[in-house]
Amino acid sequence: MTGKPERIKELTAWLEADDAKGRGRRVLRLRDLLNTMPVSSDGLTLLGGETSQICFDEVRRCYMDGSYVAVVLLSLAFVERELAAVLYAAGWEAAKKAPMGEVLRKAHQDGCLSNLEWRTYQELARLRNSHAHFRRPASSDSMMARMVEENASPREVLAQDAKRALRAMARIVRRQSGMRVTLGPPNDQLDGSPLPGTVP
Repeated sequence: MTGKPERIKELTAWLEADDAKGRGRRVLRLRDLLNTMPVSSDGLTLLGGETSQICFDEVRRCYMDGSYVAVVLLSLAFVERELAAVLYAAGWEAAKKAPMGEVLRKAHQDGCLSNLEWRTYQELARLRNSHAHFRRPASSDSMMARMVEENASPREVLAQDAKRALRAMARIVRRQSGMRVTLGPPNDQLDGSPLPGTVP
């Protein structure tokens, strides 16, 4: 037991110093987050159960901390769960085990997603896969290829991906909570362009 209090103090000091260094950027990302996906005082309606709620909470925390790969993966997991829950509630038994591509196809077929939404979520699913699975450096969706094409650093590429995924998740959140949302320009930026005041 000897030395443990000192070790806790050391770790606490380390965390406080690390938090102080990045606090300014976290504040800007928090502002971005609240503008993109505010939480209503009336609460949220999530059909995907406790895991959807956990995804929702973790996505927000990860975005604020700048953990962009986690934002992309968790946002799309949330979208998949919520759409599958809607379809299952409507009687589609296959929703219990259907992969995301099939969930998106069925949601579009049943009118849960517009043509624009369907294309957007399909593209985001491909984006998620490019981060979750290995890609050859020369492939068009590899990080190296995208850095060259977008003339951006890895961090900047990931920041834009995270913002796109966050917006996609926000649409589902608003819809599930009974808020009318119009998808498409000029009300939503589908191309992943930066929001005012955002930082990578």
